[in-house]
Amino acid sequence: MHGQQGLTTVRRGSPGHGERFLLSAALLVVSLLWFTRDMALWANILCVVGAAGGALGMLLFGRNYMNSRRN
Repeated sequence: MHGQQGLTTVRRGSPGHGERFLLSAALLVVSLLWFTRDMALWANILCVVGAAGGALGMLLFGRNYMNSRRN
């Protein structure tokens, strides 16, 4: 197809590694704040999953950001 790019290219307007790192940090903070509330067990589990996902995203996108700045 004309104009089709590979899956590894970044489209104009899509968030970069720095923005994704900040979004992951926000997810971690919000999940930990909600975890402090007295809620049902399923909601607490969802908060822990969100916090773990945010921490994992911070590690992944932070590493990718540092590698992109080095090159």
